[in-house]
Amino acid sequence: SFETPVPYIAGILCLGVWGTFNGRRIRVELDELRAKKDRLPKLEDELRKEKQAHAESKSSYSESLKSALQFMLCSEATGFDHQCRVSIYRRQTSVDDKMRLIFRFSEHHSYKVDGRLTLPMDEGVVGAAWKNHGVKHVTCEHPPDSQEFRDHMKTELGNENCALPAGQRSMPTKEFYAKALQDHDTGNRIAVVVFEATEVGRLNIATIDSILANQTLDVTRFVKHLGRLDLEFAPKSGRL
Repeated sequence: SFETPVPYIAGILCLGVWGTFNGRRIRVELDELRAKKDRLPKLEDELRKEKQAHAESKSSYSESLKSALQFMLCSEATGFDHQCRVSIYRRQTSVDDKMRLIFRFSEHHSYKVDGRLTLPMDEGVVGAAWKNHGVKHVTCEHPPDSQEFRDHMKTELGNENCALPAGQRSMPTKEFYAKALQDHDTGNRIAVVVFEATEVGRLNIATIDSILANQTLDVTRFVKHLGRLDLEFAPKSGRL
């Protein structure tokens, strides 16, 4: 009967027991939370190191891909030497209106590091190879800084509905050979490789064509992988 104190005492005892067990549960959970909080800096440090190691691995893979492309494209058989440069421009996504430089090599330091990171898809020999027949070969004996050279290039590129490159050139090129690369699986164009030389006749075009034809699967695979890595590592802005 609730007219006696017995039910109330029983209720109080039950609440006391529940409170005791609940208090112990809360203390255990608090101890666990404190332990997790104490481990958090260590976990964050481990995560940071893991991310750094992962980034270093991807960077090393990127350099390996570049070394492989250099080995294939810059052999002595192609005529490649310190007066030459090879670059690969890739359309990174289907909505891009520019080609992005993902690979460049030259034994001449300034030729290797200077130049534009992106090119409009309708500009220069790269645009001519990308837009039209997949290849563009231009030679000119006039000095690259002369009006005669400019007029010659304007005619060559105008025939392909492409514009002259804007600004100063980073290399006094007299011979250009640009060729589009196609995805082995889809057949779609994915990039353009362009060889340059400061002397006409320096490049062995037949050998370059043979290498690109015989090793097309490896070249395009390396270019696709390098393009994906470039999307992660590339700066958001660069010299245009």
